[in-house]
Amino acid sequence: MILYTIMSEEFIYNNDYKQNESTKIVGFNNKKLEVVELEGGLCKVVRIMSTIPSDYIDPQIQPGEIIKLN
Repeated sequence: MILYTIMSEEFIYNNDYKQNESTKIVGFNNKKLEVVELEGGLCKVVRIMSTIPSDYIDPQIQPGEIIKLN
C-alpha cells in the first residue's frame, strides 16, 4: 500500500506523536516548513509541509538546507 501524505510516519503509525520541542513550524516564501532554529536568524529545514508537489523539488527548502528568516 502506498500512502501519499505530508504527515510524518510517526503521526500515522504511532498515536504518541509529538512535534520535536526543538523544532517549530514557520512560513518561508509562502511555504510551511518545520525547522530547527540556529544562531543569527538562521534555521535548518527539517521537513516540508506542503501539498504542492513542486515544493519538494525546490532546492532552497530541501531538508538539511540552512535558510534565513526575515
